[in-house]
Amino acid sequence: MRDGTVDVGLVRAPIDELDALRCVSVLRERTVAALPANHPLAALRRVPLRRLAAEPLVLFPRDQAPGFHDLLMQSLAATGAHPQVVQYAPETLTIIGLVAAGIGVSIGAASIARLALDGVTYRPITRAPDAELLAVARADDTSPLVAAFIAHATGAGAP
Repeated sequence: MRDGTVDVGLVRAPIDELDALRCVSVLRERTVAALPANHPLAALRRVPLRRLAAEPLVLFPRDQAPGFHDLLMQSLAATGAHPQVVQYAPETLTIIGLVAAGIGVSIGAASIARLALDGVTYRPITRAPDAELLAVARADDTSPLVAAFIAHATGAGAP
C-alpha cells in the first residue's frame, strides 16, 4: 500500500501503522475452535479458552496477519498456559484438513465453519477476542473506486 501497488485491502485487525491508513470495520465475528470431531472438547457446547490453550495448535503463519496472530496467541497465553503451534499452514482449507487428520486444533473467525469438512466440528470459545475484518486504504487516497469498494464492503452501498 505504501508504494501505491495496492489501493485497498481486507485485513484482520489489529494492525500497525494506523497513522497512514484509513481503516473501516467490515465484519466482526466471534472466534471459534476447529476441532477433530472425536476430540473431547468437541462434546462441549462452548470451549473454554484455557482448555484450548493447552492443546497442540494448527495456525496460519504470523506474517499473514501479525496483529491477529499475536492477539490469538496472547489471549491463549493469558490463561496461564503455554500455547504450542505444532504446524503452520498458509491456507485455511489446509489448516482444517490438518485438524481433520488429528494433527491439532485451530482457532479462527467463525466464517471458517463454512468449510464443512468431514471429521471437523466447530465450537464457540469462551473469553476469546472477536475476529474483526477491516477494509484498509491510504489515509490520503481520494479515489472514488476505493471509496465505492469500502462502501460496498461495509454494506453502505456504492456511491
